Amino acid sequence: MARPVLLGLKEQNPARYAYDYQLIAEALRRDMPVLGICRGHQMINEVTGGSLCLRIPQPHPHRQTGSPATPVHAVEIEPDTLVHRIVGERRLAVNSLHLQAVERVGPGMVVSARAEDGVIEAIESKKHSFVLGVQFHPEKMAAASVYMNFFRVLVERAEAFRKRLK
Repeated sequence: MARPVLLGLKEQNPARYAYDYQLIAEALRRDMPVLGICRGHQMINEVTGGSLCLRIPQPHPHRQTGSPATPVHAVEIEPDTLVHRIVGERRLAVNSLHLQAVERVGPGMVVSARAEDGVIEAIESKKHSFVLGVQFHPEKMAAASVYMNFFRVLVERAEAFRKRLK
C-alpha cells in the first residue's frame, strides 16, 4: 500500500500560503501584534525561517476525535515567556487538532511550550513586541477564562499598537 503524500503548508494551498506569508511578513516588519493559531502558528514559524515536521511520529495524541472544546493533553510552559505570563501557570491542558508541527524554530523565535511528547506547542518572538504562535485552539475552549486570556492580551497589545500610530 502506498504511503500518502505529505504536503507542506505551501503545497496544501499555494494561493493562501502566498497571501498569509505576505500578511505575516508585513505584520512582523511593522511590529504589529500577531497571534497565530494552528496553521497561523506554523506560518509564523515558516515566515521567520523555521521548518515543519510534516508527520508527527505515531502514536500521538495530537489529532483528537472528540469535542475540540475538550483538552486532551497538557503542555509544559517555559518560565518567563509570553505564554507563561498569559496563563500564569507552568502547565496547561489543551485540545489538539493537528497532524504536523513546528520542527525547528526560525531565527529570533523561541519555544515557549511543548507537549509531554516533545511536540512544540507554542513559539514566540524575542525580536518583536508581541508575536505568539500556539498549536492548540484556545478559541474552541474559550468558555474557560484562561484560554480567553490569549485574546485579551492580543486586544491590549493591538490597542497599544494603534495608539503608537497616532
